[in-house]
Amino acid sequence: YKVTIGKALKDEFGQLLGREESHAFKIGDAYPTFYGPSGLVVLDPAATKPTLDFFSTNYDALKVKLYAVEPGDLQAFGHYVDNQWNHDHPPVMPGRKIFDSLVKVPGGKNELVETHIDLAAALHGGFGHVAAIVEPYPWKETYDPPRMIVWVQATKLAVDAHVDGDNLVAFATELGTAKPAGNIALEIRPYGIKATTDDKGMATLPLADVAKGGAHYLLASRGGDSAFVAET
Repeated sequence: YKVTIGKALKDEFGQLLGREESHAFKIGDAYPTFYGPSGLVVLDPAATKPTLDFFSTNYDALKVKLYAVEPGDLQAFGHYVDNQWNHDHPPVMPGRKIFDSLVKVPGGKNELVETHIDLAAALHGGFGHVAAIVEPYPWKETYDPPRMIVWVQATKLAVDAHVDGDNLVAFATELGTAKPAGNIALEIRPYGIKATTDDKGMATLPLADVAKGGAHYLLASRGGDSAFVAET
């Protein structure tokens, strides 16, 4: 590129540049980038396909692993996330591996592109939970690549909870419409405390007197559909 600045250019004091100035410079390829979701993700129930979407620049593909998991795998998933860089004693991702391959990135060089990873094979009738590990490819550095680790909930349920010193008050709704969802089975895990929502989507569950180890979360279920909200 060559940039030419005219001699009539004034500075903030009204002084003219005085003579024309030209400067040439070169630019190279865009630095490779990769980003997307991580942690707990809930899919849009209105989407036509259950996909996990990532953005990248100047990578040929994404290295993808998908696992079909259940809410009961949440603690093991957290252990994997916390210990993923332990190369001496690598953790094991829970669940059943469904996919382990490269997914080609669309678009051309120096373009920011979006890649849609299809999760359908890890779901049952469009419902379920998927653990995903996604990295850019090829990775040419000597250090580990950026890695997105995601727990995906594919559900039509939404569940929220308020906790005080004695009770947990749950509110279940239809994820796509926000209408109250009645007759939803609820369970506080790992305590096994259960209830069912009323026609307003509400239920009150007593808290346990003794604490238990493991992941703490409220599970909402209807048939083959389930969703949870975890303790933060």
